[in-house]
Amino acid sequence: MCGQSFRRSGRRRRFIASLLFCAAAGGPIWADAVLTPIQQERARNLYPQFVAPCCWRQSLAVHQSPQAIHVRAEIDEDLIAGKGDEQIKTELVREYGHGILMEPEGMRAVIAYAGPILALIIGLLALMKWVKTNVKPPDIAGPATVSDDHASATRQSLTATGFHS
Repeated sequence: MCGQSFRRSGRRRRFIASLLFCAAAGGPIWADAVLTPIQQERARNLYPQFVAPCCWRQSLAVHQSPQAIHVRAEIDEDLIAGKGDEQIKTELVREYGHGILMEPEGMRAVIAYAGPILALIIGLLALMKWVKTNVKPPDIAGPATVSDDHASATRQSLTATGFHS
């Protein structure tokens, strides 16, 4: 009897915990209801600019992890508080680092986009230098010369077989 009531209370605790988790995860959905249409539009424009901080691969606009939901809720709260887009971006970068940005900015963008191209050019130049120093062209002195003895012997053998007239 005692074990059965313990099991029931354990189920009850798990049920309450799952309700609390669902309520916490659903927070941004409720917060979205308090956003004005202009704030909702701004939020829809801001979400794709940031990466979900759990996996650092997907945009906040599509990722559904608890961390992404939390960051979206932060953005919604900042929009309700009247903060500007750049201020929200600055705060998120300060909190999570530059990796939170979907598109790198400033020198990071130059390195991200020009770095691979520069590495390719350097690699091609190194390959050309290696080929130039390590691969020798074949020695070509001109047309091959045949000794007169060899030529006359070839002619005689071809005439004997009937291939040369």
